[in-house]
Amino acid sequence: MPYEFKLPELSQETEEGIVVAWFKREGAQVTAGENLLEVQLAKVSYDVQAPISGTLEKILAPRDAVVKQGQVLAHILQSDQVETNATSAQSPPPTAAAVAPAQTFVPASPAARRLASERGIDLAMVKGSGPEGRVSEDDVLRYISAASAYRTEPLSPTRKIIARRMTESLQTTAQLTLTTEADVTALVALREKLQPLFDVTYTDLIAQAVAHALAKHPQLNARLMGDALQVWQDVNIGIAVARETGLIVPVLRAVNRKSLREISAAAKDLIERARVGALTEQDLTEGTFTLTNLGMYGIDAFTPILNPPEIAILGVGRIVERAARKSKRGGVLWKQMLTLSLTIDHRAVDGAPAAAFLQTLCQHLQSPADENDT
Repeated sequence: MPYEFKLPELSQETEEGIVVAWFKREGAQVTAGENLLEVQLAKVSYDVQAPISGTLEKILAPRDAVVKQGQVLAHILQSDQVETNATSAQSPPPTAAAVAPAQTFVPASPAARRLASERGIDLAMVKGSGPEGRVSEDDVLRYISAASAYRTEPLSPTRKIIARRMTESLQTTAQLTLTTEADVTALVALREKLQPLFDVTYTDLIAQAVAHALAKHPQLNARLMGDALQVWQDVNIGIAVARETGLIVPVLRAVNRKSLREISAAAKDLIERARVGALTEQDLTEGTFTLTNLGMYGIDAFTPILNPPEIAILGVGRIVERAARKSKRGGVLWKQMLTLSLTIDHRAVDGAPAAAFLQTLCQHLQSPADENDT
């Protein structure tokens, strides 16, 4: 019997992944310990090593296949099995015969066949308009015209994982989004004050304010695991990072126990490693709250999608200067305003506690920590 090569346990949080590529073809020799295939699990790629030496007899999970931990990926023949199979293959039964696969005949005019051949088009892909589906030259021309209007790009393994997770998020949670505005005039001034000291971003400042607000509303700093709500002491904030291959959310750990300088340094390290593909599984696990900022793209408000099992995600828009009445006696005061969009899992938390969290967050953003607290 061939050795059943199974997908080992690569992650404690994610069981399902996608085969990105095999580094060996069927019939190739493999050596124990060498990289045999790449698997995308959650949003991290793993090189999976061959457990034994031998011949890769059969690949059971080809490229782009969805696989689970413990699933048989391939059969590997060890050296003694290869010799036995080779001996038995020397004397095939006299009745054995190769049967060529049947080809589907497509009714088509000679002109259609000539044009399809010139353009390298499979006539089976062309919808015929003639009797019994006969393909005409005009049918081929219409096919060429339609094909030239767009190009087909298969989804990358990362994009497939994102698509599956986003669909599962919407199908398995009860999502509700609350939107409000925060006066961040003082926050903008604080950032300008701190810039000569270290490169602090608005995301850093907002992450610190979120940690302060979650300390007063811990029911949102949680993960819903089945029918149980895990309320965490540490605030582990996932920071959404946009890459060409797709969104990824590394986790900034223990934000509630970090100074602003430490938050800024840790966030920059995570974001840089996310963009070059150097994140580890630990960088992507145990998040308790997610922060996604689209303000740099000129977006005011949007509906962020939950990152299960977390029960809350905060969307941050752009900062806009707006005029406000200075006092009842008149006058104009210019303020910097920020739109916040909070999506919650209504199964785990109600709208009122979520609104209270937003209210507290706005207060922290309106009166941020000064330089002595950085």
